[in-house]
Amino acid sequence: MKFQLLALAVLACVVVPAKSHARDFVSLETHEAEFRNLVWEGDRWEEMVEREAEMHLDEAEIYLNWKKPYPKPPNLSSSDIRSVERALKSSDLATDSSCRLSRDEIASSEIVLSRVDRNICQTSAGPRHQQIVWLGATQGLYACENGVPVMAMRTSIGTNGLYKEKEGDRKNPVGNYWLGLPRVSERFGIFIPVGYPNAADVKAGRTGSAIGIHGPLRYGIFASPCAVESSLSRNWTAGCTATGRDTQVINLSKWMVKNWPVQLIVVP
Repeated sequence: MKFQLLALAVLACVVVPAKSHARDFVSLETHEAEFRNLVWEGDRWEEMVEREAEMHLDEAEIYLNWKKPYPKPPNLSSSDIRSVERALKSSDLATDSSCRLSRDEIASSEIVLSRVDRNICQTSAGPRHQQIVWLGATQGLYACENGVPVMAMRTSIGTNGLYKEKEGDRKNPVGNYWLGLPRVSERFGIFIPVGYPNAADVKAGRTGSAIGIHGPLRYGIFASPCAVESSLSRNWTAGCTATGRDTQVINLSKWMVKNWPVQLIVVP
């Protein structure tokens, strides 16, 4: 029965047109217990996410056909770039305009760039470039270009926090990871694969898969990709990093193509 309900939720988020993005749906806050029972109990959710990752390959098979640990990805071809452009156009994305988000709602998911510590994009070896930094102190995601933060946003992470050790522990990995091509995801709109495990993870015997950066909750009967605060009010993912708005994932994806290849640096 739970599987049938989850299938209906996924179907709703695929076929419901953007204009009915869940301003019409009841919020996650109202049905937190039901949502937990539907999505978080047992291993079924983990299995579905892993199955989706196996089924969707990048056009040039970048990322998902790599042998572990995941190496630096090859340069993008024009075909790769077109595949990202198609993904951003074809996905069931809830943009700020289609959600009719207010300025306050948009601002609540952002970190004001003028207030960002510039040291986030600096290291003892020099400025960070073509890197996205996730910082535990703020739970923020920062895109660094020539030592300067050019985007900054709030995020949610795994239910059990950081330091992933094994499959299904609902924790985010800590370290430096190459990112794969942004691709279409039935459950998250756009999914940016994270190259976990890296060499250090493999050496340490850490396990897990289907780690990525993606947008907010999109299970229509309980929450909506337009419900910004519901997505950011708690850590809810299975080990991924989630933004509060689809528009942020769109912007990250476009930035990645221009700055390819890109690394994610997770700083606890």
